[in-house]
Amino acid sequence: MAGLLIGTAIISPAQASSPEIVWAASAAQAPEVARARDYMGDHVTSITWVSRTQATEHGEGAAAAWAQDNGAGVFVTTNLPAEYVAAVVVHELAHQRQFAAYGGVRGAVAHYGSTLAEERAAQCTAALSGFKDFEAYGVETTADCTDGELAEAHKLRASVR
Repeated sequence: MAGLLIGTAIISPAQASSPEIVWAASAAQAPEVARARDYMGDHVTSITWVSRTQATEHGEGAAAAWAQDNGAGVFVTTNLPAEYVAAVVVHELAHQRQFAAYGGVRGAVAHYGSTLAEERAAQCTAALSGFKDFEAYGVETTADCTDGELAEAHKLRASVR
């Protein structure tokens, strides 16, 4: 079974489609998801909204969102402020591209050499978008990214969608 990118829980596709999952973004969050999808050119990956309690129950702790490499897509917590949704979703969609390109979470971590390097590549993709974001993994703006990380961010954005 494939693991999650952030956290220690494993959520199966059956759990992802459980009736406990919250399936709607707020009126302010929904257009931000659309902005992220447009930026990444990805209108296919499943985006599932979950409560903070559900994220905690699945082992995600304080994570605002996470991506899975088992076909379940991206999960976003409903308490994520709308102003950060676009950048966070771009970050998670970048992980989906990493998983597809490098054979899942383990393959992506092996490709980048560490979990931190894999996360920084996704975060630099979010920074490249110009959407409002908070600092994560030592990256808040593209100025925090190395030339190699920015090249990878461009590659992730441009990869087959």
